[in-house]
Amino acid sequence: DCYDSGREKRMKLLSSVISASDNAGGSKGDEVTETFQQDEDHPLTLPSHIASMRPFLRKSHAHEAHRGNLRIFTDKPGSNEQLVSIPSNVVSQMENSLEFVRDIAYKSEATEKKSGGRSYDYSEAVVWCTSETDGEVEFCSRVFDDMPISQLYFGRKEGKQISLELDSETREGLLSSGMLRDAKKLARNSHQCSFVSDDLNVLDAVLTNSAADVSLDRESERLLDLIDKAVKSDPLNESNQPKLVLVASSIMATKLANVVSIWKSRQRQSAKMTEDLLNLGLTIVTFGSVCRSFPTGPAYIHVSMFDDPLAAAFGATSRRPSPNKNKSRVYDAVYLHAFSPYDHDRESQVPLGLKSHDSHNPYAGSVQLLALVMRINGLQSFRSLYDSAMFTNPLQILDINPKHFAVNYNNQGELIIPPMIDYELLPAMIVATGGDQWLWDRSGAAKASLPDDLEAACDLEESFGYSAFEEIHTTCQAAS
Repeated sequence: DCYDSGREKRMKLLSSVISASDNAGGSKGDEVTETFQQDEDHPLTLPSHIASMRPFLRKSHAHEAHRGNLRIFTDKPGSNEQLVSIPSNVVSQMENSLEFVRDIAYKSEATEKKSGGRSYDYSEAVVWCTSETDGEVEFCSRVFDDMPISQLYFGRKEGKQISLELDSETREGLLSSGMLRDAKKLARNSHQCSFVSDDLNVLDAVLTNSAADVSLDRESERLLDLIDKAVKSDPLNESNQPKLVLVASSIMATKLANVVSIWKSRQRQSAKMTEDLLNLGLTIVTFGSVCRSFPTGPAYIHVSMFDDPLAAAFGATSRRPSPNKNKSRVYDAVYLHAFSPYDHDRESQVPLGLKSHDSHNPYAGSVQLLALVMRINGLQSFRSLYDSAMFTNPLQILDINPKHFAVNYNNQGELIIPPMIDYELLPAMIVATGGDQWLWDRSGAAKASLPDDLEAACDLEESFGYSAFEEIHTTCQAAS
């Protein structure tokens, strides 16, 4: 009882912090007016399929104003232009909502000229759940051979210092429990407390999973609407709509798992039918997840590095699967692992946190690993990768575990995964795609672990043929 009382007190304190953050940023409920104010001096040019939605668009510099909205990619990504988005609950009310989600995805000029690529077709609406707007989504699109990727503003933008005004009771409780950073530097008579947005993202994920009575933020409610539309409106896909794919990394994968769990709890049909619907209509891809409570149902693809300390300790891996495996293999997840090329001896790199080691960095490792597996196997969608990995040929059931074979011990189902993928191909792919530009370690130690362009070209061209390095490099370095 004492433990439960203390836990309840801590949860109440953390909930007060998140409430203060939401009230300051306008991310709870619908306090933020969802209207689009056109600037007559600098009118925004919209594509024809979006122009009719102009009254519903939101335009703002503040990231918090867009949480729960789908991003409208402008012609000047990464500039100081205001961000533009459309509320996802508006989109979920459309008849062909998933087709619209796919159509507003980021598309490079090369994408517009293609009818498909090595790593994608148009059978899926891929939505990356992230708050980052510094070119991360655009970069991942190019890594996957110009795959169209949409973005749902999910969580707070990382790395921001946020000052919140807390009431004296909440502040004193945080100080006495040791949960407030740099508590000694703060005056007791001050109500202003400093937080890092990364910490608030972690608190959000913890609270969403901790109690049923915690009110959901706007982005979680809107994601529930999107999942509902994808899973229940047309389970047999008679209207030929693209399938929904949700992508998240690190702590955002935890929050995504919590939202899916809440969606399942709200369904009235049997648990088996709910899980069947989820498996048919929803694919979830995670990179370096720090969650071990993924609900059964969706088709999961978990990608992480063996040497990622966070994913190994807290995430879903082949050794610690989530959802739990079952004898029939129904609803099992697909796990793709490799060793990152980065040195482990990084004791000087402090403070510890979500960005303490580049093996946890999705843009310089796990994204390239998934792109490699898709390229090697000629797959054009995430669902086809899942189906290939889950396929069991009844004519090839063996009486000995394939891990004892000298070759192909790492294959999954029909997926071909070369034994040396992490020692040769993965470092070369990181260099070819420009993943070294996204490294968190600025000391140069991580970059020194990667091959030079010539060595990377040799490794890639040995597997994919001449000009492979130049082709990948040109695609990924192209201007948006």
